Amino acid sequence: MFGVCVAHDEPAVVELLHDVCKLARALDSGGAQAVEHAGAVGVADAPASRYTFPAAGTVYDTRTRLTWQRATDTTARAWPDAKTYCGGLAVAGGGWRLPTISELRCLVDPTVVLWPIDPTAFPDTVASPTWSATPAAFSGAAGFAWTVDFGSGATARLPQTCQFMVRCVR
Repeated sequence: MFGVCVAHDEPAVVELLHDVCKLARALDSGGAQAVEHAGAVGVADAPASRYTFPAAGTVYDTRTRLTWQRATDTTARAWPDAKTYCGGLAVAGGGWRLPTISELRCLVDPTVVLWPIDPTAFPDTVASPTWSATPAAFSGAAGFAWTVDFGSGATARLPQTCQFMVRCVR
């Protein structure tokens, strides 16, 4: 499940997104072999003590002291719907919200090129942008928010009307 939303039709951006889509399809069909072939430098591997599992469906990050939704929501959502989804999530007693861009970036291992999120703590993570709660206002444009792509670790400002993955925090 991989969603792409282009805010404009600049040829370089469209070509890059096309390449990302091809890589995502290869990963979907070839798993680890496709990652190895694509030139990944490793797999994110946090120290064993970094993440604990206090309740079903949750991951506690001992470094940031945040509790994360373990599974990525499988429904791609627009940004306003992502915030509503997290606010209504009842896993392990509720109290969830959409994470800030800084919080979401803490899950990325910057030493890993592809799949820079710990696969033991966060299995089944989708190679797609994942919404943060942080709006991304910039000159001449409104209605954008920051995302992290857990297939590459990249951050991007994308239109809030696009539909991407959600991982909630508390």
